[in-house]
Amino acid sequence: MADYCKLCERKLGFFASKYLVNNENICEDCYYAHKKVKDCILDLDIEAFERNLDEFKNKFSEKDNLEIFVVHLNRIRDSKLLEIEKQKEENLEREKKQKEDDEKTQQEINERIGPFYNQDLVYTIDGVRGRHIDVYKDKVVLTTKVTFGSLISHNATDGEKTIYYSDCIGIQFKQSKLAIGYLQLETASSSGNNKSDNFFNENSFTFDTSVVSNEKMVEVSDYIKSRIDAIKKGKDSSATVANNAVSNADELLKFKQLLDMGVITQEEFDAKKKQLLGL
Repeated sequence: MADYCKLCERKLGFFASKYLVNNENICEDCYYAHKKVKDCILDLDIEAFERNLDEFKNKFSEKDNLEIFVVHLNRIRDSKLLEIEKQKEENLEREKKQKEDDEKTQQEINERIGPFYNQDLVYTIDGVRGRHIDVYKDKVVLTTKVTFGSLISHNATDGEKTIYYSDCIGIQFKQSKLAIGYLQLETASSSGNNKSDNFFNENSFTFDTSVVSNEKMVEVSDYIKSRIDAIKKGKDSSATVANNAVSNADELLKFKQLLDMGVITQEEFDAKKKQLLGL
């Protein structure tokens, strides 16, 4: 019994190539016409798919079984689009979960770092190159331990230094980017020490984003600056003004807690910080 192409109805000879599409035998020419449309779907080119499908329908417009193959092609398209949409949803869900995990991790780090309200100790942070900093309401304690990095850079020290805000002239702060960052408290006695390298100054705390975020260190830097400024103002004005300045620093911490809890926005926090610090 002779076999015919299900699409163009051409007789399929004994030596002629035939292809199975949608459980139907078709000739080589019809197969490649069908494949041209199908490949557009696999390449996610829907515009080319619609254009080639129109050409396909025009080419076989008078054939009885055309609709069977058009339905088949549209079914492949719909299935591919559904697969793409599902993949997008899975990616969004994955990104959402990753963001939640990152926020949870950062929250755990922040809770370990501080601030610790209603305590003298406000922040406690491990840095790099053997540095650790404890930030109190009236002072900073820098702890240094000998590490491999400090040995090879010839800056190995081991000890603890307490710096009171009342002795500070100011602070220097550099965020961690390609290199490590640092927070340095400037005092009259240390102004002549290690001028050429802030990273190894005896009054410097060094860090990178593997141990603490830049955002957290900006928060710490702002807090220390506010305490230094409050004490400086207290020396030159009445006790009432000094108390108000110290209260502003405590108020800033409270608003930061509200920001971390999501009660206020970043813009609201920034505006309040400018107001309290007189920026």
